[in-house]
Amino acid sequence: MPRLPRARYWISDGEFAGDISLRWQKGTSELPAYCLGHLGYAVVPWKRGKNYAAQAIMQLCPLAQNHGLSWIDIAMGIDHIASRRSAEKAGAILLRQFNAGPEAGNQEALLFRLSLYTETLL
Repeated sequence: MPRLPRARYWISDGEFAGDISLRWQKGTSELPAYCLGHLGYAVVPWKRGKNYAAQAIMQLCPLAQNHGLSWIDIAMGIDHIASRRSAEKAGAILLRQFNAGPEAGNQEALLFRLSLYTETLL
């Protein structure tokens, strides 16, 4: 399977607090079927509970727009409550629950979508 372009960044509060990465497919917001989402993120245990992941997601939005994305899909295991809260705090909405497939241990997962463009009413 072809590798997609990817950008990875540290989450920092003056010290390393975690990382976030963005992957995309050139020319479209869609991802190939083997990619469950655009984003991956993790915060070190001693820095959790400070909204760092949600803030990192929001700060990554302009970069995603620069790569031509209209939305960011965020997938996570159904039991990853902290990841779910981070996605929701960043403004993502739940699209669906799904089976992540054999490559991910057939676990149940959630797919969130964060729109990068909002319509304005005149």
